[in-house]
Amino acid sequence: TILNDGCMISIAYDRAVASPQPQGWHFPELLAVAGTLGAPLVVSSLLLLFFSLQSPRPDSAFRELGLQPLRYEQVLTTMYLQLSLGGFLTIFSARTRGMAFTFLPGWPLVLAGAFSMVASTLLSRWDVLPQQEGLSWHMLAAIWVYVLVWFLLQDAIKTCMYQLLKSFNVEFWKSKVNQLAHVDRRARLRRNRQELMRDATLRGLNAEEISLRSWGGSSRARASGGRQPPAEGTPSRAELLRMIRDLEAQLQRTKQLAGLQEE
Repeated sequence: TILNDGCMISIAYDRAVASPQPQGWHFPELLAVAGTLGAPLVVSSLLLLFFSLQSPRPDSAFRELGLQPLRYEQVLTTMYLQLSLGGFLTIFSARTRGMAFTFLPGWPLVLAGAFSMVASTLLSRWDVLPQQEGLSWHMLAAIWVYVLVWFLLQDAIKTCMYQLLKSFNVEFWKSKVNQLAHVDRRARLRRNRQELMRDATLRGLNAEEISLRSWGGSSRARASGGRQPPAEGTPSRAELLRMIRDLEAQLQRTKQLAGLQEE
């Protein structure tokens, strides 16, 4: 819905603290937390749907709580409001690793969420939505209490899931994966250098001649040992060698500054 999209867009203006380490996609943790956030919302929706459809019965939970039985159109409105409120509140739960109130959201997200939830409540009060019937204020309050209770339960389960992942030392395995990726990258670079040197040996060329070939000189000029006069504006052999040595020196200094100097 438009209300949901507006609330999602406001996440871009939420308060956030940058991580001191590079971030990456860790799908086992992502799937575990996503399932933890989604499962309570699904269970609460199915339970509310069951109780709403059973509300006309004399022994229904609605009658025991003093709520009026619902017609089918009102059941649709009830499910709409519950899904809307639960989805909006899930955003506030998903943004923190602890309880939602431990790190307050930014004002744009708060205002967008409050506007979306109030608008959804008002749409459920009157006969505005197609094929739905408005609910009483008493029923609206009951749905709000129901959603807030499940939100606190959802937030607590999510916090426990993060603690469980921490107990399994997930951060240790993340660092191991990053180290393996770094080692694999260095191994690929080493293999590329070895293949380049093997190709140079088979062609009877040294590294300087390979560098000269990369400047696009003609094969006739290379065959003549570079005795052919260069074209206008083309660097001489001595200038090329000096430029190559300067580039190699700059490359070594860059590696040393970046901590990539091989042992």
